[in-house]
Amino acid sequence: MNLKNIFPNQLLQAPASVQRTLPRDIRAGDRVTLHPADGGAPITTTVDLAIPLFGCTTYTSETMRNGTRAMRFRFRKQDVHRLERA
Repeated sequence: MNLKNIFPNQLLQAPASVQRTLPRDIRAGDRVTLHPADGGAPITTTVDLAIPLFGCTTYTSETMRNGTRAMRFRFRKQDVHRLERA
């Protein structure tokens, strides 16, 4: 199975009212909910990595299906609709 990559331009940004309620930082291990721009169901995934890239922090997470990596998400804080601390 090929790993599908999802980038920030394929995600809906959270409304400003949601962004204001999120903690200042997102850490590896936190669970985040992302909304695909194509109208698909929201996806909750665990943050694996946070790195500064192109002037802002970019986060990476992967989802597994049947023990195999299925999707990799690269996203920014403004793409997070919900956050659960690890």
